[in-house]
Amino acid sequence: MSDRKQENIERINELWKLHEPREEGLEAGGRCLAFVIDRRYLVDPDGGENRLAVSFGHPVVGPVTEEGFLPIPGQPGAFVFGLHEVGVNGNQLAMSDSWMTSLHAGGCSDPVEGEAKARAILDAMSDEEYFASARASSDDRRPINESSRYLLEDFEVVEVAGW
Repeated sequence: MSDRKQENIERINELWKLHEPREEGLEAGGRCLAFVIDRRYLVDPDGGENRLAVSFGHPVVGPVTEEGFLPIPGQPGAFVFGLHEVGVNGNQLAMSDSWMTSLHAGGCSDPVEGEAKARAILDAMSDEEYFASARASSDDRRPINESSRYLLEDFEVVEVAGW
């Protein structure tokens, strides 16, 4: 793993705390171990990019969560994937929606494998599914664009987008 990518993973853990437990009874110290950004994006009204991303790390809720208690569905296992909406402005990457959903990680427990599977989750998403998840509202008609910048090390992770 490159130094820049590792620095950004540490920054994600520090600023966004994506994989820290949100439910009593879970082991403290949950961490994001991999984070993958999609190439596709929608241009927001201010010129930034709305993108989807997938994280891999420790679960934030238990496998059985009370209905309506938290919007994040519980998954079995020691690790989960999370679907997130992020904003990109220039080289800055900021979190827009911390948890859209969680996905079962199966037997995946290694950050390298987690990164590859996270990329596969995004790549398997059709443009229609992507648009339905990334759009601002049901009447949103913005086109999907594609960027050559999508690697985590291409960005500076920030707490709040500076735009």
